[in-house]
Amino acid sequence: MTLLSEALAQIEREPVDMASVLDRVPGSWERMRLGREQAGRGETIGLNEL
Repeated sequence: MTLLSEALAQIEREPVDMASVLDRVPGSWERMRLGREQAGRGETIGLNEL
């Protein structure tokens, strides 16, 4: 079990709690922005291709 999955398992499933946990993951916002940029350029693959 990863550190993130352990943290998520310990909190209530309320959106505010989830956002608070995810905000504490180092680099999460930067990775999210990079993913959005890559998707905008068509640099993604479909889930069925994984």
